[in-house]
Amino acid sequence: MLSLAIFSLIYAIPNFNKLSLFYNFNFHNKSLIKKSSLSGKISDCTKTNISTMIKGELGSNKYKAKLAQKAKDAGLEELYTFIDHADRDEARHAKMLQGMLKRL
Repeated sequence: MLSLAIFSLIYAIPNFNKLSLFYNFNFHNKSLIKKSSLSGKISDCTKTNISTMIKGELGSNKYKAKLAQKAKDAGLEELYTFIDHADRDEARHAKMLQGMLKRL
């Protein structure tokens, strides 16, 4: 239910490409699935796999930061707060993965 409310608030943002949102909101999840064993692109190298995950997290972080700014500019403060928290989560995930990569 929460995601339905969030998407309805996002639709209130003027001049926003709604189709882009649908495909990019979970950018990193989709990119990881596409690069998974379903498409035979999982590497035998752990470093390569973690690097791919980092790229996905950073891509999602960048997209959500832009989306949060658009929500803020449109005066949708609750939506901005929600997306900003998600954006920060993506950044945290990327930092955690970078720490793991350094330890390998």
